[in-house]
Amino acid sequence: MGSTQSFSASFEQDITDLSAHPFTKLELKRLWNRFYQLSGNAKFIVKSKLQQIPELQLNPLSGRIAELFVDQSDNEGISFKSFVQNLAVFSHQSTEEEKLRFLFRVYDRDNDGKINEDELYNILKQCVGNNIEDQQLKMLVKGTIQDADKNEDAALDYIEFRQCVERNAGMKEKLTVRF
Repeated sequence: MGSTQSFSASFEQDITDLSAHPFTKLELKRLWNRFYQLSGNAKFIVKSKLQQIPELQLNPLSGRIAELFVDQSDNEGISFKSFVQNLAVFSHQSTEEEKLRFLFRVYDRDNDGKINEDELYNILKQCVGNNIEDQQLKMLVKGTIQDADKNEDAALDYIEFRQCVERNAGMKEKLTVRF
């Protein structure tokens, strides 16, 4: 019984530091348990452990998503606060706009506000693996950029990306995880 009391005290202390988020207290408790399970009861989860989250294990972009989760001040790990803030985008409460902005960050590897052919190719290659020949994938990427690039700068800015992705119905549901 003593461990339950210290669990609750630590949990309560950890959640008081959180800013706005879409989670219920029950969901936060699940996230808190998952966080400390993955971290081995440490204050940070290392990037490699993030990829052990079942929902991420199934995603071919898990490495890139883990990179985006890592605290900006610490290149090696993520705090509970950042863990919750980053997972918020996958909540059913987050908007389609929030989800699309996160997805844009996944593709925009160099963080320059644009997705160029190389970035699009690399992400799609991770998604399709060897199921599509490289030449076919390169043609698909080139065609996608040409079709969606309204300002003709050979890259997709956020607005162009959003217009391209919005053609895919059900995007919000595809970027939602139950916690």
